[in-house]
Amino acid sequence: MSNDIMPQQRADLLEHIRSSRARLDQTVGQLSEQQLATPGPDGGWAVKDHLAHLAAWEHKLLAMIQGQPGYVGLHVDAATYEHSNIDELNAILHERFKSRRALCAQRPRRPPADHRRHHRQHLRSLR
Repeated sequence: MSNDIMPQQRADLLEHIRSSRARLDQTVGQLSEQQLATPGPDGGWAVKDHLAHLAAWEHKLLAMIQGQPGYVGLHVDAATYEHSNIDELNAILHERFKSRRALCAQRPRRPPADHRRHHRQHLRSLR
């Protein structure tokens, strides 16, 4: 992370990230597997999809913090990343989520574990 951030600003940022993540984990932790997998009212993304979306973009952030191109974190090739707008990238990622969700249906796993792991990686990178 850039040294342009003053120590107190960094501490405040880290505390804000920690408390926000704790609230998210608490909220998501209260949901059943069915609630996590139920599509939204418009037939759109389920909670699991939104969590996977957050994780994907956090991967991008982590890659960039580590000096890698953003497409590395999103697990797409450079050409796709360069020639796609945000909606197209999100559609690609959503298709990937749906594929993974189908696999996870065979072996259910609560998503917050992945998100907590990514969260810890991000916090280490910010220090």
